[in-house]
Amino acid sequence: MLDRARVMVVNRCLARSLVGFRLPSPPKVDESGYSRRYGVVDAHVAATYGYHDPRDTVAASAPPEPNAEEKKLLFGQDGRGGCMREANLALGSDAAPPRGVDIARTIDVTSFQESQKLAEITEVFSEWSSCMSRRGLDYPSPMAVAGDEWFASASPSPQEKRVAQADAACKGEVDLVDRWHGAESKLQQRMIRENTEELEGLKKFHSDMVEKARSLLSEARS
Repeated sequence: MLDRARVMVVNRCLARSLVGFRLPSPPKVDESGYSRRYGVVDAHVAATYGYHDPRDTVAASAPPEPNAEEKKLLFGQDGRGGCMREANLALGSDAAPPRGVDIARTIDVTSFQESQKLAEITEVFSEWSSCMSRRGLDYPSPMAVAGDEWFASASPSPQEKRVAQADAACKGEVDLVDRWHGAESKLQQRMIRENTEELEGLKKFHSDMVEKARSLLSEARS
């Protein structure tokens, strides 16, 4: 919704000039099973994309870059204005509370890192690794299996797909995602309780943006 509203406002702004450039509609990508926080978890995604990002296929078919004149209209002379700035103001996205944003990012990163040190998670990693070994694959953890080796080519190799499918299957076999998510959530809940005021402000900021986007789209349809 936010992407659609932003594109609409930007293109409405561009239409006031003589340039023909317009931002394309936000791409529709089936992201079911996409989340990679705990690695590849969806069998279909693993079989189709391996460890590659499904959204890269959409990015590869992106329209041409705007020329110099069009960039000025989009971003202004100083790179902080133009139609993009108009969209930011319309959605209120410039009003993000910096303290809340920093806290949310810290919780996101810290909980992920700290959860991997928990005994219950090292145990599930070991179970996952044993499952992979039974399939002839030697990896100590889900992070190790999704390493840079797979991204030398733009598209997944048959071996990459095979490993990703085994990875997803083993995660399911040992219930890795639910166990890891449960343990990490406990860490996050503690951090959230320690920063309630700032995070409530961030939540309100997000809610306000969504309401503004919904209103803009509704006005455009009427």
